[in-house]
Amino acid sequence: MLKRTYFLWLIPALVLCLVLPFSASAEEKIIKIGGLYPMTGRAGLYGLDSVDAAEMAIEEINAKGGASGYKLEFTNTDSKAKPDYSVMVAKRYVTQDKVHFLFGVVSSAVGLAVTEVSKQNKKIFIGTDHASTQLTTDKLQPYYFRVSNNTFQSMAAGALYLKELQKTKPWKTIAYIGPDYAYGHDQWDELKYNLKRFGVEFKAVGEYWPKLFAPDYTAFITSIINDKPDILVAGFWGGDTVAFIKQAQPYDLFKKTLYFHPDAGGNYELMAAMGPDLPEGLVLSARHHNNWPETELNSEYVNKFLKRTGRYPTYAAEGAYAGIYAIAEAVNKVGNPDDTDALLKAFEGMKIKLPEDPNDFTSYIDPKSHQIVQVQAIGVTERNDKFPPAKLMLGQWKVYKAEDLLPPPDYIEQLKKNRIIINWLARGARRNVLPALVRTFQMDLSFFIMQFLSGLTMATLLFLVASGLTLIFGVGKVFNFAHGSFYMIGAYLAYQAVSVWHANFWISVLIAALGAGVFGMFAEATFLRRIYGRAEEGGFQILLTYSFILVIDDLVKLIWGTEYKSLPRPVGFGGAVNIGGLTIPAYNLAIIAIGLVIVILAWLILSRTRSGRVVRAAALDREMLGSLGINVPLTMTLVFGIATAMGGFAGALAAPLRSVSPGAGIEVIIDSLIVVVIGGMGNFWGAWLGALILGEVNAFAVSTVPDWASLFNYLVMVLTLIFKPEGLFASREIRKV
Repeated sequence: MLKRTYFLWLIPALVLCLVLPFSASAEEKIIKIGGLYPMTGRAGLYGLDSVDAAEMAIEEINAKGGASGYKLEFTNTDSKAKPDYSVMVAKRYVTQDKVHFLFGVVSSAVGLAVTEVSKQNKKIFIGTDHASTQLTTDKLQPYYFRVSNNTFQSMAAGALYLKELQKTKPWKTIAYIGPDYAYGHDQWDELKYNLKRFGVEFKAVGEYWPKLFAPDYTAFITSIINDKPDILVAGFWGGDTVAFIKQAQPYDLFKKTLYFHPDAGGNYELMAAMGPDLPEGLVLSARHHNNWPETELNSEYVNKFLKRTGRYPTYAAEGAYAGIYAIAEAVNKVGNPDDTDALLKAFEGMKIKLPEDPNDFTSYIDPKSHQIVQVQAIGVTERNDKFPPAKLMLGQWKVYKAEDLLPPPDYIEQLKKNRIIINWLARGARRNVLPALVRTFQMDLSFFIMQFLSGLTMATLLFLVASGLTLIFGVGKVFNFAHGSFYMIGAYLAYQAVSVWHANFWISVLIAALGAGVFGMFAEATFLRRIYGRAEEGGFQILLTYSFILVIDDLVKLIWGTEYKSLPRPVGFGGAVNIGGLTIPAYNLAIIAIGLVIVILAWLILSRTRSGRVVRAAALDREMLGSLGINVPLTMTLVFGIATAMGGFAGALAAPLRSVSPGAGIEVIIDSLIVVVIGGMGNFWGAWLGALILGEVNAFAVSTVPDWASLFNYLVMVLTLIFKPEGLFASREIRKV
């Protein structure tokens, strides 16, 4: 009887145990937010900070009971900063994960792609970072809202600053340099529009369009110096800003012109990366500042982020933080996250106090454009070590009213009707070939020499990378798609040796080359050797070496983080050398000299030593070499080690000129591939000639046809493939009979 009673109680208990969790889960109220932030590559730092800030805001809100009793839940998928991939993720969020909000993103190109998914599925998209004005003007759709300033607002503030400056420090001429895509072009068009709108007289004397993530800006810098602008406006972001400033310093560019960067120039990562090497007197701004406004709310936000992550936030973090609070505010007002029409009305005109708001202002969302309206502060770099590792921060603030920064209604209507025509006319006018021909004939000898030397510097670094790439292919017939990653390893090892171990710079270069070489030998002996001789070897090579890129990129982030790193020039090479009135950076001359020494040494080794003859024999016939008693596998490993060491050596040499960040090898490998295509796969002298051609073509294209400069690299490659597809110095092949 007791046993029977026991079972009667046990059965209901089991049923309750099974049912209660499901019923509790069904009753649990969740607001699902689908993030699309990049976690890899150059933009990975912004993605990482955005995710951390979003999660911090969610923890704060959920700790207070959530929004109308709903808990916020945030999921992020690495967007890779690619529009097509982001669209796929956004569709999955909507159809499978059933998110209430799409959230992010860093890239304007991704934002323009995801907004279409938002529109088609009637899913609210909260934009937190990307700045293209198109999203809140001619490409605006009902379900999109942005919670950070766009480029028009930044350029309007910039125009007002320059108007005030003209009264105290009269200036007349202006030049612009920015990345050759929508974000860069929009800034320049919007600045010129606002200067005219506010009655500022100016003359544009030059505009330059380097590709995004360009590794070398020296040819642009010398051309800007030749233009002699009073004001240089820049439209870079992230590591490109770091690289440009580092490369411009030895030319004394910032003593010859005022550097003005009103949208993303004042981002904290610039101050952190450059430390004491950042020049004083640069005029910059950003969408959030860690030291302005000096309010309790901003200080609390910055310190919470620092405590949570161990680093100060970049501007992108505050946009994500604001976006989460905006969602909570809207749901609190509506009462649930499912009534989309009511949520749209809640966002339109929403007032929300944010860390970047001064005490006397509260941000609000403009109901017509769905663009957040905020004040903007522009400052000047000055000594301030309160936010390490930065040694300079912005100060001497000038603050501009939020309402003065919005685009006028007639401008928005004009964009909606004529965006394509306006862009075509504006950019077509830039690409007029006649002024380029005039520039060519007006080029004096001193400027010609400066451009030639800037091209030679780029050629030297390219040769060091491409020669390793071509050596691996020539000897092992292996296309090492990951060769740029060994360049990146070299840059990081040099940073580690100098900044952490406090080694001499030149010793750090040798450490970097040795480290990259050892890593390369390990990769060849452990992985690549296993696929030699297979019929499908070529496909395996590409897949395997591509996987190296992913693994190395993740290793770099685990060891050094996603922050931009910067390496100072070696002692004695920080300034410039004056030769016959020409200002030439001493370190650039050192790189050229080192490159020439390596070319001569490599030629002597390959042509005059037994080891060189073994390498050349391995390139011609490995089987025959093995029959002569030579250890071919060991030879292959050593060749791979030498080649990757050269890549690491190049990365270490380039580190003082460029920013060091995850994904830094991608840009280099693309240019290196162009070099080996021009010179001929597997040919040492072809690599040297190809690098020289590419470096000089780039340098003189920038100075003569700056609007077309990025096309010339590819044009040279295409012409080579058409007229001599095997390359200018193709390796000879031995036919076996």
